[in-house]
Amino acid sequence: MTDKQSIDKLVKQASQLEQHQTLEKVDLTKLKEKTTVTKPPLEHEWLNLAQDWQQQPFNKIDLAKLTKKTARRILKTKLIFAFDLIATIAIVIAFFTMWLFADFDNATLLYIGFAALVTPIYMLLSFKVHINSWRIGVGTPNSAIAASISACKSSIQYLQLIKYSALVYIIPINWYVYTLKQAQDKPMLMGLLLANSILLLSYAITVKMQQKRQKELVILKGLG
Repeated sequence: MTDKQSIDKLVKQASQLEQHQTLEKVDLTKLKEKTTVTKPPLEHEWLNLAQDWQQQPFNKIDLAKLTKKTARRILKTKLIFAFDLIATIAIVIAFFTMWLFADFDNATLLYIGFAALVTPIYMLLSFKVHINSWRIGVGTPNSAIAASISACKSSIQYLQLIKYSALVYIIPINWYVYTLKQAQDKPMLMGLLLANSILLLSYAITVKMQQKRQKELVILKGLG
């Protein structure tokens, strides 16, 4: 091999080596650019996180307004309980007065006796329903939501109790109206319609109020 051929061979090898190094530099540059594009700076990541957090939905609530609403509800339940208690005492006294000192027909005496037996049970159950919310009260600002949840649950249970009471009175009140009208020899259809309409209306109103309270309870639990 001549010197010229050796020199040409060395030049060719040097050229190939230079091309290979150039390709490696190009690949390295592309890799850096790709990494720079796909991986944002840290401050951009924090900015995105902050924006996502700010866009998250959250519930706003006026605790003072909620506390007042709970206080009104508890006061209302106490007033209703007091009224029911007075009515229960009056029914019991009326029954014993009618039984011992007055001359009433058997149908009226039995119906009032049934009411005198059922209403104390109703009052006991009503007291058990309300006692927890009465103990908690309106709560502090930190426990306002928990107090509202307790009062709402108590209201739902009380409405459920009213529904059951209406169902309990269906047979006795129909029997009483039927027996009374039969003894008086008067048409009983209007009396039966009136009595059952009152029961049906009270039941429907109770169901509607209970559904409203249940929706409210779901909202309150979401706030808690």
